[in-house]
Amino acid sequence: MTKNKGKTLRMKLTLVAAAVIGLTVVAARPAAAFTATNSCVPSIVQYDDATSLKYLLVQCPGGLNFFAQVSVGGACSANSRSVDAQKMFQSISESALLAGKTVNIYYNTCGGLNYIEAMDLVR
Repeated sequence: MTKNKGKTLRMKLTLVAAAVIGLTVVAARPAAAFTATNSCVPSIVQYDDATSLKYLLVQCPGGLNFFAQVSVGGACSANSRSVDAQKMFQSISESALLAGKTVNIYYNTCGGLNYIEAMDLVR
């Protein structure tokens, strides 16, 4: 019976330790901050790899442009996104474009450009 109590105690301590580590990791991640939201069916999805900027452009009807860029310079550098984030935004945008579905684009405006922070594909 002592063996079972020891195993149970170790299991409980392991679960508590895992929960504490998990909460620490979640709390350490920066919150996604955006200042505005736009919903549209994209009319253009473009990726430009020719320049050093390497950016994704999602254009909504009426010419409203949204960008995801690997290396945003100057005061807007907080809006830089990883290549993996750009791939996800491109995938969601292209899916919406091809299916005629709406995307919600969460973005920040800096230097007169709208930088994508997050995106949802709406059913």
